[in-house]
Amino acid sequence: MTGGVTPGDGYFWILDADKKPKAFKMWVSIIPLKGVEASWENWVELSGGAWLSTAHGFDVFGKKISTEMLDVRQGDSWRDFGFDDQIEFL
Repeated sequence: MTGGVTPGDGYFWILDADKKPKAFKMWVSIIPLKGVEASWENWVELSGGAWLSTAHGFDVFGKKISTEMLDVRQGDSWRDFGFDDQIEFL
């Protein structure tokens, strides 16, 4: 493999019966372990129809590392999230 920011890295996706990702295995240069599996869990459907996995986790040396997104929302503008449309980014 070539290209991208991490040439030589590889990912193998594992799909469920609905062809939705449930996990992937990765062979990446920054992790010395080969074939580390990371889960994709707790799928939610947003009001516009998009699906999003809100939880991910993987085991490293027997230790479970996980993360979860809470209060996931969708909007058409910044105002849908309580912000002024003139929001500035640094």
